[in-house]
Amino acid sequence: MSVRPNVVLRGGSGVPEGERVRYVENTTDTFKLFIENRYEHCKSTGATWTHRDGDDLLVFEWVYRTYVAE
Repeated sequence: MSVRPNVVLRGGSGVPEGERVRYVENTTDTFKLFIENRYEHCKSTGATWTHRDGDDLLVFEWVYRTYVAE
């Protein structure tokens, strides 16, 4: 069973294009995306965006980045 995307991530120069349309389980919390040695934090704007497949996705905006301690 495949999970359909429900979110699009906007902003954040470190977020790859292939990671921007995705499924987020809890859309009320800040979403953390792990990339290499850091987390990109995104928060819901409350807006929606219509994806090319016709689905309305919640827009999450990049807020800040944190690094994993070594």
